[in-house]
Amino acid sequence: MQHELRLDAYSHLQELELSYFEERSTGTLLSKLNDDINQLERFLDSGAASILRFITTVLFVGGSFVIIAPNVAWLAILPTPFIFWGSLAFQKRLAPRCWCNGFW
Repeated sequence: MQHELRLDAYSHLQELELSYFEERSTGTLLSKLNDDINQLERFLDSGAASILRFITTVLFVGGSFVIIAPNVAWLAILPTPFIFWGSLAFQKRLAPRCWCNGFW
């Protein structure tokens, strides 16, 4: 899978206009591309399992909390939409500062 991603990314780079490469160092582009694919590999190796473990824990603990103390559980769950909204707003503000914004 990692090899296929590298081939796809390389073919995408081949399709870009020459002016794109005049403004950027080719070595830097390939270095960042390789690092991104390596980060994806690390995520698939450990990150996906961590996310599944987190979701399972939240559902189990949250469900237990609602069953054991429903009067207090809603207070703990109440800020969740605000946290979710805040993280999305932060990501939208951060996206224009990302180096890869015009790359893909």
